Amino acid sequence: PNVRAGEAARFLAEALGRHDKERAKGKAAAAGGGGGDGDGEDSDAKGDGSDSSARGVLVDALWLVGCMLEPPAQELVKKAPPGAGGGDAKNGGSDGGTSNEKSRKAAFGALSRVVSLLAFGSAKDGESGGEAAILPCIPVRALRTTLEPSLLAVSGLLPGGSGGATIMTKRLTKMNTDMHYRQKKFNLLQEESEGYAKLMTLLSGLPGGVVSTTNEAATGNAGGSGNAGAAQFQTPQKSAGRDARPSSSSSQGVDKHVTDDAVQRVRELIGAFDLDPNRALDLTLDALEGELRSALRRADDRSKLDGTPPKSLADVFHHAPGQAGAVRALIRIALAFRAESVHHLLGVKFASYSSRTLPPPAAAGATAPTKKKAAQLPAADPEKSRHKNEGPTPRSLYATAALLRMHGILDVSSLVPHLAPPVEELAAAYKAHQSEYGKTIKRIGLVSLNKSAVAEEKKSDDAAVAAKGGGGGDASSAAAPPESSASEDNQILGLFDALIEAGSDWEGATSVFGGTSAHRTEMASAACALRPKTGRKVCTWIAGSIAPALETRVDGVGSQLLR
Repeated sequence: PNVRAGEAARFLAEALGRHDKERAKGKAAAAGGGGGDGDGEDSDAKGDGSDSSARGVLVDALWLVGCMLEPPAQELVKKAPPGAGGGDAKNGGSDGGTSNEKSRKAAFGALSRVVSLLAFGSAKDGESGGEAAILPCIPVRALRTTLEPSLLAVSGLLPGGSGGATIMTKRLTKMNTDMHYRQKKFNLLQEESEGYAKLMTLLSGLPGGVVSTTNEAATGNAGGSGNAGAAQFQTPQKSAGRDARPSSSSSQGVDKHVTDDAVQRVRELIGAFDLDPNRALDLTLDALEGELRSALRRADDRSKLDGTPPKSLADVFHHAPGQAGAVRALIRIALAFRAESVHHLLGVKFASYSSRTLPPPAAAGATAPTKKKAAQLPAADPEKSRHKNEGPTPRSLYATAALLRMHGILDVSSLVPHLAPPVEELAAAYKAHQSEYGKTIKRIGLVSLNKSAVAEEKKSDDAAVAAKGGGGGDASSAAAPPESSASEDNQILGLFDALIEAGSDWEGATSVFGGTSAHRTEMASAACALRPKTGRKVCTWIAGSIAPALETRVDGVGSQLLR
């Protein structure tokens, strides 16, 4: 096989030599005649083997033959180093293959030898069939560009021996990924500034929104916003505690075609400026939260002026002070995106407000942790702290999640993994709360004759009440259920409060706790015990849920009982 490969390589090398001589004569004749200079120079300018003449045709033919004779990938490992030619067939024959497989492997080995001779030549006459040495006639670069990695590795044109094909394949895959799939835009908001600017102008200037209302007030055309105060966000609720899909009826205060035009305009901007849909959805959620923040602020200001209790989310949703049209339009825009991306984007927003792990709930009267214990608490990552927001999670973010849940856009169970702290810490805090509350109940009615012990106990009770914000250390305050520090900025409890306050159904509200129905009910009881305001909201939700049944079945008796 070595001799035959040498003869084939010598024949090809001589043919290329004759082709080069004929081309040189033609070029000289053309130069002497004064015509055709450009063509001759262009054809010879590609002397690296990438030209469309004999060398290019030969390299393409070698590639085609290599693809036809290439053995399976596992057989390439058994190939001997370049120059072993017939050893390939011998090694392949030891596997018990058929005669066709043996001849195919032998032919592939001979082809690899031909490629090696054409690339590197032969320094000894014995390697070329006993005749003159073969000079390299095809550049290695041209062969590496065209031939398959398996043939290049067997021919010795790749570093790394038999593993060179694997290394080259991995590098080609990496280069293809970097070229076609890797995101090179470090900041899409900066790269597509015009498109995002137009998108933000559209989202913030919807009819009934903050910007449009401000512009109307500035131009003296705010008279049309009087009816908007009674408009609704059109939450898809059939009754308190029941969810439904968004209604298709026309919106109050804003024509349906205005909302449809806004959705179409967002799609046009995404297509025209090649905007990232996820970032466009993120900006839509930001605009929605901004509208809800403005609605909540106006509701709180009105409650302070009227001297009434703060409005619940349900009251704000059904009596929006000016933001009803914009909120409905933003919800329609959010419905145009993939719902699977909403919980990821909201999760990032919630995570930016989550603090580090809270310490275990301290017992009543316990002192603050020492510096040594405080140092053992997990510290915040300085790289991640740059993206953290100061202060507790805003109510507007909870309202956004509740409104999206009520319109069927958000799956609460998918959002829970992004919230902090986890439900397990809530269960642990509830157990500690039960234990401490039991101890408090057992101390009721006990009389100690030890004066110093009584004074010490009264001092500890006063300290506990003062830590909770109480005003005295009497027996009634000592018997009150202790508040757990783990429930102060618990995002799971905050989302549960928002869902209950907005009038969601019980299954949807308790889905934040996960697990079975019994586990959800237990965690809801824990939330009511750890935060009395949560218990009051649950009682209000229950009263609103059973009110229609009492009014229908018991007539005026039920209403009188509720009063």
